[in-house]
Amino acid sequence: MVIGRRIDVPWTANKSLFLPDDVNNESTKGKPITTYAEDFFFIARNAFPWRRVYGDLVIGRPGYDNFVVATAIRNNVSVVDATLTLPAIHQSDQEGNRAGWQHTDSGRNWRRIGKFNYAHGSPSCAPYETRFDESDGSIRVLQRKFSVLPKVCYNVTAARSIQFDRTLRPELGISRI
Repeated sequence: MVIGRRIDVPWTANKSLFLPDDVNNESTKGKPITTYAEDFFFIARNAFPWRRVYGDLVIGRPGYDNFVVATAIRNNVSVVDATLTLPAIHQSDQEGNRAGWQHTDSGRNWRRIGKFNYAHGSPSCAPYETRFDESDGSIRVLQRKFSVLPKVCYNVTAARSIQFDRTLRPELGISRI
């Protein structure tokens, strides 16, 4: 599972983006979302235990992303935080950055999930992260040092037998666009 935080960028109707460099340029004008929230995740169809996620949760409402990410980590799905190498901008308009919190059903996921530590599903708890390799511009997937994970992550990540502090599969490096 690849996850990441977004960058909130003020937006007007007359702006448009056409090329990857346009997104990179706009991302420098924004502000990253808080460290406990992710805004995107990608996963292969059969690589996630969807049976462990309630079918009536609402995407785009508080709690969904953190619950899905924590479920992945707890079920030994490899979770990679790509925030540093995959800029994702959120086009902030007059509704603001927390539109999902304004709906009448904004608490629906919390009520359905019940008692749960949502911090366990934060991007900072992902056991892996991506970084640019300065020598050749490729992207590397690295295991995070256990010592730099926030303490709240210990209950989720520590249960796994991960060997931290090494580069994973450098032969899969992806060239910078």
